[in-house]
Amino acid sequence: MKLRNLFTALIAIIWIYSDCFSGINFWSSDSTLELSNNSKLKILESTLTVSTGTIQQENSSIITGFPINFNQATYSSGSLDLLLTALYNFNSFYGVTLSGNQFFDALSGPFASRIFVYNQNNLLEGQPIFLNYNA
Repeated sequence: MKLRNLFTALIAIIWIYSDCFSGINFWSSDSTLELSNNSKLKILESTLTVSTGTIQQENSSIITGFPINFNQATYSSGSLDLLLTALYNFNSFYGVTLSGNQFFDALSGPFASRIFVYNQNNLLEGQPIFLNYNA
C-alpha cells in the first residue's frame, strides 16, 4: 500500500511540474518545428516557451491560441526570419512584445505585426520591411 501511495505521489509531482514548466526545448538552433501548408497549431498553454530552435510557418498555415514566449529562438515565415527573446502573440494588435532585457533581430523580409516595447535594455536589430506604417 505504501508503494502505491508513493507511486501516486510521484506521478502527481511529475504532472504538476510538467504543467508549470511547459515548453519546447530544441536540442540545437538547427532543430525546426515546421507547420506545413494548410496546417493549424493551436497553443493551449498560456506559458508556452520555445527555446533555441525554430518554428517555421508556411504561408497558408495558422497559429492560434495563447502567445508563444520565444527564448533565443527563431520564428520563420516566408522570407522573414526573426531571432527573438520576446513574446509573440499571433492574435493581438501588437504581435511582438519586448518587456525589458529582450531582443528582436529580423533579417530582411516583410513584417506585418506591430512591436510593443517597454521597460529597459531592449534591443531591436535587423532590416525588416514593416508593412504597417506605425509598426
